[in-house]
Order: sequence, then C-alpha cells, then structure tokens
Amino acid sequence: MKNLMKVKLSVFVVLALFISACTTHQPLRTAANSQATNEQLPPHIPFRDSVPKPSEMYSNITVSGRVSTLNDIEIYRVGQTIPYTYSHGKINNTPGYQWYVSKHFAMKTNFSEKDVRFYLGLLESSWPHYVELFGAEPPNIENQRITVVYSPSRESVAVPMKDDGFTRGPNGGGETMFYNRAGYSFKSSRKQHQRYIVIHETAHAFQMALMEGSSWLPNWFTEGTADALAHHIYDPNTRQLKVMNFDRGAGHDYARIGLEQYKKLGQPSIEKMTTVQELYRGINFLIVHFMLDDPIRSHYFKIYRDTMAKLRVSGDEGAQKSIAVLKDVFPDWAGVEKAFADYVANVDKTFNTVVGAWEQDGNAYWVRYRNEHKLLPRLDILLSPGDKPYYSRFKVDQLPLPQSALIGDIKRGVEQPSIGLLVDYKKAHLHRGIVGLGLGVALSQDNAKALPQITERTVDGLTIYDSDSDNALRILIDEAHTLIIDGRNLGDKLYKFAIPQEVMSSLQQQAAPQLGMTVKIAEQLEVVLRTGEQGQFEYLQTLPLTGELRDKLLNNHIAIFAEHANHRITPYVDDGRRLNPHLHDLTQPTAANVFRNSADREITRITKARWLLADDAPQSLVTLQQTLMQGSWPVQQEASHRYLTQQRAKVVADIATFAAHDKDKANNALLAFAGVYLREEWQQQNDKSHPVNVVLYNPSELPLTAHLSVSGVNADGETVTVSKDVVVAAGSKQSILFDAAKRREDDKLSYSASAKINWASQTMQLEQSFSHAYPWSTFELLGPARIENNEVVVNAIVRGPLAGLSKGVVKYQLLPSLIADKALLEQPIDIAPYEVKKLQQRFMLKPGIDVNNITVDVILDASLDGEPMLLRRRAIVQ
Repeated sequence: MKNLMKVKLSVFVVLALFISACTTHQPLRTAANSQATNEQLPPHIPFRDSVPKPSEMYSNITVSGRVSTLNDIEIYRVGQTIPYTYSHGKINNTPGYQWYVSKHFAMKTNFSEKDVRFYLGLLESSWPHYVELFGAEPPNIENQRITVVYSPSRESVAVPMKDDGFTRGPNGGGETMFYNRAGYSFKSSRKQHQRYIVIHETAHAFQMALMEGSSWLPNWFTEGTADALAHHIYDPNTRQLKVMNFDRGAGHDYARIGLEQYKKLGQPSIEKMTTVQELYRGINFLIVHFMLDDPIRSHYFKIYRDTMAKLRVSGDEGAQKSIAVLKDVFPDWAGVEKAFADYVANVDKTFNTVVGAWEQDGNAYWVRYRNEHKLLPRLDILLSPGDKPYYSRFKVDQLPLPQSALIGDIKRGVEQPSIGLLVDYKKAHLHRGIVGLGLGVALSQDNAKALPQITERTVDGLTIYDSDSDNALRILIDEAHTLIIDGRNLGDKLYKFAIPQEVMSSLQQQAAPQLGMTVKIAEQLEVVLRTGEQGQFEYLQTLPLTGELRDKLLNNHIAIFAEHANHRITPYVDDGRRLNPHLHDLTQPTAANVFRNSADREITRITKARWLLADDAPQSLVTLQQTLMQGSWPVQQEASHRYLTQQRAKVVADIATFAAHDKDKANNALLAFAGVYLREEWQQQNDKSHPVNVVLYNPSELPLTAHLSVSGVNADGETVTVSKDVVVAAGSKQSILFDAAKRREDDKLSYSASAKINWASQTMQLEQSFSHAYPWSTFELLGPARIENNEVVVNAIVRGPLAGLSKGVVKYQLLPSLIADKALLEQPIDIAPYEVKKLQQRFMLKPGIDVNNITVDVILDASLDGEPMLLRRRAIVQ
C-alpha cells in the first residue's frame, strides 16, 4: 500500500519472571449528528419579547428504548420576561441572569449560549424518559413549563435562590425546592456530574409538576428513580443520551455503591430499606432497577407508583402505607424479596474505578487533571481475554461502539484473543500525557491482605491503596512518542521503544489526532499502533511470552490507564454487545421503556385490572396478561398488539359480565383496562382567580364518548353545575372549564366531577372529588391596608404546604414608624398541610398624625415544609 510504513521489531528477551499481562427571527436548531458544527448553528439564540407557548414550539427527539438522539429543538431567549411555569408566582428575576425557553423547560441562567444550548438539549432529550418513569406528562403542559435555574458555582446559585425567598443555597450539588417546584443546580468540576445533577433535579421538578408534590411517594422512590434515570451515558459526538445506565465505569457508580451498602448492612430486605429513615441511595438505585428492568415486576411497580400518588399521604404514615401498598400490589411479596436477594447476589459488573477522577463520554473515558493520590489512574474492566463473551441486557449496557480502521480484529475466548484502545488526542496536548492498557490485572499479595482493612484514606469516595504495585502488564504510550511495556511489579524490566517518526508526523499533521492500539496474545505478545487515514501508518512491536505468563494474561482481567491530559481513550473489548439478538438502529423510534415495547402501557393497564379483580378476574383477562407479559420483548411487539386487538372485546365483555355480582368492582376494572382518568388543571388568570379545567384523559387505543359534569359552590354560596357531552379520540383528552366556582386567593376550592363513559361498547362511571388550595405554600396580602377607627389594619393569608408541618413568625413593620407607639409587631405561626390561615394585624396610631403615605411591610420568616423562607410583602394604606 502506498505510504504504508511498517516497522517490525522483535525483542527476544527471556522473561525469567512473569510480566503480568440564524437569523435573529429564526428558532435555534440543534443538529444531532457528529458532523454538525457550531458553524451550522445560528450565531446567537434568537430573542423573543414575548414567550411562546410550549404548544407553539417543537422538540424533535428520536427515542429508542432508553436512548434519546437529539435531532432538532427550538430555543428562544426571552430576557427578563418570566415564563409561565409550574413555579408560577414564586420565581423572580436575578441581575445578570436571562430566561431561555425550549418546548418543555424554562431556564434562568447566566451561562453562555453554548451551555444553554447544551443543557436545554439534554433536558429535552430526557423528557420522554421522565414521562415513561412517572407515567404521564404534567397537567396543562400545553401552557406551562418546568423551571430550571443554573449557576456557575455553589456560591453563585445561592443568589437566585435568595431572590426567590429562600435563605440558603442548595444542599449537595443541587436541590429542587418544594415551595416553588424549581430545580437549582450549579456547575461542578465533574463533567459527568454536571449532566447528572441537571437530569436528577429536573426529575424531581417533573414529579412535583405531575403530582403537585413529590412527597406522596417515599424518599427511597423519589431519590432512587431520580438517581437511576440520571445514571447516564452521553455521547457529545452523536448527541445521544442513554438514561438508566446500569453497568458504567466513571462518575457516579451507584451500582457499585449499592453493592457496598448492601453488603455492609447485612443484605437487607426491600421492606427494611423502604421503611428506614436513612436514605441509602445505592440500595434504592438497585431496588428501582430490580423493579423496572423486569418485564413482569415493572407493571406492578407502576401500579404501586400510581396508587401512592393518588393516596396523597406522606411522612411516617406514607412510609408505612408504602410497604402496605407494595405487599398488596405484588401477588407474591415473599417471592419478590427472594428474587431481590438473588438479583443483587448475581449483579455482574464490568467496570471498577480503582484510582483517578474518571469521566465518560459515550464509549470514551478520560481523567480530569486532579491526581491527589500520586498513583497512576486506573479503571478496571472485569473481562478476561481468554473468556468467551456473552450477552446480557444490563452488562456493558452502553451506546453502540463504532468501528475504527485503526483497531484490528477484536475477539475474546479464542486461541489468540486481542483487545484494542483508540486514543483521541487533544491537539494542543499531543505530546503530553500517558494512556494505555493493562493485561493480567490482579491484586498483589500485599494488597490482597491489606485492602479489606483500608477504610479511611479515600479520594472521590474510593478506597485508595498502593495500586501501582498490583500485578499488571502495562502497555503505555507516553507523550505520543514512546511505547512502554512495563513488567517491573513482576520483577522484570521496563522496556521503552521510540515510536517511528513517520507515525509521529502523521499524528502531528492531523487536525484531530487519533492513534489506535491493538494487542494480541499469541505465542508472543503483539502490539500494533496505527494512525493516518485507514490506518496506513503502522508500527508493530512483539515480545515473547512464557506459557505461565500467557495464562495470566488470558485469565485475569484488563484495565485502562491515563494521566496528565484529557485525551479520550476508547477500549475495544469483545464485551458481548455484538451478540445482542435484538440490535436496534437508534435512529429508528421505539417506545421509551427498556423493552422498546409499545404495548407496555397497555400491559400495565391490563395488570391493574387483574389486580383490582383479584380472584374474580376472568380467565380471558388472566390469559391476556400472561401472554402479553411473555411478549414484552421487542421482537414480539407486533404479535402482542395483534393478540391484544383480537382478545380485547372478549376480555371487556367478560369483565362486564362480572358486574352482576359486583358492579363497582367491574366498573373500576373496566376503567383500569381503558386507563381513563380525570385530572384538574389550574388556569392562569390576571385577576388572581383560579378556575380549573377538569380534563378527561383517554390513553387507550379506542375512542370514547362521555357526559362530563362538574359541580361546586360559587362565590355566593350557590351550587353551580357545568356539563357537556364530549368525544375523546384514542390517545387524546377533552376538558370542561369550571369557571363558575373559581376562587380568589383567600379561599379554598372544593368541587366534584363525574363522567359517564361509553368505551368498547361498555358504560362506565368515573367520579372524583377535589378540595385543594391553589397554589400551595403561599403568603399573600388580602387587599391593601386600611385605616379603621384610628387603626391601621392589614390582612394576609398563609397556606400550608402539601406535606410537613411549617412554623415561624410573621413580622409587621409600620412605616413611618414614629406614627405609632408600637410600630413593629410579631405573630408566631404554625400551619399544617393544606391548612389556610387568614391573619390580621392592627396598629394603633398616635393622635393627630398625617395618614398619607403609610405602608406596612409584612415579612414571613418561617420554615415551610423544612425549607427556610423569608417572604416580603408591602401593603399600602388606601
């Protein structure tokens, strides 16, 4: 081949000891493929002086299972115009911060537009997975967005938090607040964590928007689901996001943390871990995956989720109710507990961070510069070259690994196995840093004895020991010009070879330098380096192997090393991904669940109907549920849908027949089978009144007709009823505006709704009562202050949160203060969930004072559901 330069050097060394082996008016369009460059994007995010509704914007995301590919989204900058969000009335502007909106999110930040594009793209990519995880979109999503506040540091994010009434900054890397359902995050030093925390906190905000609050489900669920979802892999080249990644090797590794906690706590049961006060996030992560990654348990788990959200209990009562609901929903709880113990015992992790601040982008790894422990950063890949690969859905559940002409044929479990490493060099640091592979990796005898006792000296939460003394054949590339084969920890020598100039010249001339390394374990060790287009520049180095050494290289696991630079290194290991019998083109859309099964939600509804009927479930329903659960794999989707279509009418008729024995039970089972439900959706009004839409949802595959009726008491104490007939298409909704019973901020709204439904030739009755204050945890004045009988009178109202006792003090400051003997008055307050308290304070004026320009500052200094707040209002005497 022309320009092919092959250098073959053999070193016949007897190894006595073992060497271990836009324009301003156009929306921002974000291209999704790796060829998209910033030059293809508009120079600036376009500005809008009015905020477009979410229904007027688009977000083009291709979803395939738990992977999203970002194709095209709209983003606008709206400056200081505060968008209508689920934080409505409780979010303010902050100097130096701008508002940006995408279809589902409103972000307040002082970040660069590049960061805004990235994080809003990341969140829009997460949106379908939030919907899948929590079961539905939030109410009124056509008009409202979820609020995200993002700042450069922990110190700086406290500023917008205090602007919104909080008296502290966030706990941890970020925090979503009960008071205003806004997620506050800051930019940590860890790239993986920057993405993780935004996905995690927004999961909380999504749950709050959907369920009004997150407290209806216990902390183990709320944190476990958010951690599981945010345990992700992101590829910046393909702009693909994989959520709920289980087997990962860099950043937050909750699978590893969970296994360590489970062992330390003596292998606890699910019941124990879901009723304790302490939050063991690693174990909760394992519980969530255990539930959702199984084609049968996942449906019962979703029924548990929806049942708890509807019960609306929290705190200690909620924790006890939670385990009672779990035991009620799952048909064999003892079997579930045993299955969980077996599941944890058989977790088969592939990756283990030993030393170093490792990051991951797609399939590539890199190490941040910090290296406090002075040991060579190492990430173990627990695969042995001599073992045959096998496929498991949750082992190495990474994004697809692209082929590279710089990597040779990669195989394990064959006579001459081989592994590879692709190095993407940072151009400016081409001659800086160490990268490489380790073969035959195993703890040294000293470390094997000492490691269990080492518990205190840690970095990034990982136990640090003298890992440099572990058995390993290190094959390293130093500063892109030296090949090192290091067997010193096995009593052998250190071998160094200069990489030929032709290889070096090619790397230097490349705009994005790439070097491939392929290592074959044959009768000798073969190391091949390739670079250039199609790998035309190649360098081969061989070393002889003894039989005993070769066995160690074949039968012990491998590792990757990196230090002193941010070069991306991609290990190529025959890890079993190619054996997946159901490989998917991620550019082709499927359902967002792990099984890619578009019938998954139907199966949950069928499972709920059977649960409600219990022993009275007709055999046709039992058979349908069992058949569809067995058909949860992607290859069987078409058959599942066909079978459901064929059997639906018979199952519905059989359930309806049971109505002669128990009408209510049959009615509820039919409603569950159809999935039909009612929901209230508050409407924004400029006069601070809050009418609601009562919305009838039909997520089923058949249309329905219904007579929808809403009844409540109006402001004059009269009962008002509004009704209409609706036709609701499959997968659609219809609403009725209940404006007659709207309430102002000082009142509580109580009403009931009913729907007489005809679906699948059956008549069902759906009834629901509502009694909520809108919006919760508020502090407002009731009109202006006034003068009565020489007293200044001011009225205020405080509403309790959804959960948690709140208490504090309300301070009243009369201005000017000299017009009264007592110009500062305080009133202690405690308020229970849903409680509405009207407050009044009076100031006796001195005789003969000027009653012009009198104001009262009213300050609530309280803890609302555990969140310290300082809310200020000013009443002007009129």
